[in-house]
This record gives sequence, C-alpha cells and structure tokens, in this order.
Amino acid sequence: MVHTEEQERVLNELDEWKKEKCKELAKKMAEEERISVYGDLKETKSAVQSAVMWQVISNPLEQGPLAPVIRGNPWGLDARLVNDDWGYVIFDWDNHFGAYMLSLDAKEQTLPLPPTLNPDRIHKP
Repeated sequence: MVHTEEQERVLNELDEWKKEKCKELAKKMAEEERISVYGDLKETKSAVQSAVMWQVISNPLEQGPLAPVIRGNPWGLDARLVNDDWGYVIFDWDNHFGAYMLSLDAKEQTLPLPPTLNPDRIHKP
C-alpha cells in the first residue's frame, strides 16, 4: 500500500508515540516490582518516597543532591534572601531519615560507610 507524505508522517509519529508509551510502561512496571518487596506497606513506601523526592534539590555547593525538610524561606529566617527559588531548611534528624529512606533503593549511589559503621565488619554472635 502506498502512503502519502502526510500519512507517512502520521504513521511515524504514531510509532514514536508507541515507543514512548512502552518505555513509560516498562518504567512503571519496574517501579512496581521494586516497591513490591515492602508488602502491605508498599503504598505507604511509595507515598512517603514521592513526598521526599518532591523536595530533592541538587546544589553543587552542598556536594550534590540533598533532600531538605522544606524549600523556600517560610519563616523569614534569612533576611538576605532575595529569591525563594533556592532557599531551603535542613533539620538533622529529618535529613538523616530522608537520606536513609532514599538510599534503600539506590545503594549504588550512596556514599560508603566508614569502616567502623560498616555492617559487614560487625562481629555477629
């Protein structure tokens, strides 16, 4: 069957659209498989992870990505801040919790533990 140029263009666009949808579906299926290990808590894991990831920023001055508690300058603590685009608040406990939670799914991207904290070096009874 011979197609016009317009029909060929539409068919090519449709093929590209199908490829993108297949990629999206594969990613979604991989994510669902990854969180399935959390059993009955998989929906909770997904919701909390989404909330934490919404806050993640990458700031080269801070040595890479971090998950602050809140973005902006909500309490006006930094009077010198001209723009809220890059303001953020860091609380120790919350940042440790967020970093730990995110590290559960990205072990290859986490920093190595110091030898004294490495669980492989802890003597088991």
